[in-house]
Amino acid sequence: GSGDTMGVDGLAWGVGYGEQNAGDAAETGGDEGDTTDITAFVNYTYGPVTFGYQESAEDAGGQGGTNQYSKRWGLAFNVNENLAISYGEAETEFAKAGAVHVTEDIDGIAVSYTMGSMKIAGNRNEAESVAGTAGNDDHMTEIAVSFAF
Repeated sequence: GSGDTMGVDGLAWGVGYGEQNAGDAAETGGDEGDTTDITAFVNYTYGPVTFGYQESAEDAGGQGGTNQYSKRWGLAFNVNENLAISYGEAETEFAKAGAVHVTEDIDGIAVSYTMGSMKIAGNRNEAESVAGTAGNDDHMTEIAVSFAF
């Protein structure tokens, strides 16, 4: 959706819903739970700054499924026509049936500079408890130079 309908320039929003049928095999096994997904987001741009926020939930349905609940946000700033900086965070709780819930935390920052046909970009991302596994941490740093001819 657009903020134009609400009189707010620069606003974009949306919602989504989906179901995945468990299928005949699950039904004969006594587990009739379908997986349900729902998400909602809002983005707001004002001049060179854009802010976005999203929340999502996945109900695994059935017995022994892992439900997921996530919140994400990001901020991007175009300093000028050449330089852009962005930062974002994501948090996903893995609600495991009969086990300790684990929260995955991810954050990252990116910078890019364009001069004519050359672009230099770099980013740094850190993640803790990747895919809901405690102690499964990761980080990545990347620097790239590209030329367009």
